[in-house]
Amino acid sequence: ISTPPAITLIGEAKTLPDLESPRSYNQFLAFLRFLAARPKPTLVVATPWQATATARSIIKLAQRESRTKTVQLHFLNDRDEPC
Repeated sequence: ISTPPAITLIGEAKTLPDLESPRSYNQFLAFLRFLAARPKPTLVVATPWQATATARSIIKLAQRESRTKTVQLHFLNDRDEPC
């Protein structure tokens, strides 16, 4: 966290089995709620490419439940171009 806060970023990597667990869903809810109260909030989720659609679906559901539409979402997978 910088002073004054300029951006808040949380990154999380998940395998497909972990992504589909209740624990991960609760983590995403907590991340989204925390980020919603921060400046320029961004959640980055990395998964294998086969799990990208599942990750998007789960996080969109968590976003609706937590009412955190202001949090930007970015999804990375193992088929993305390296930085």
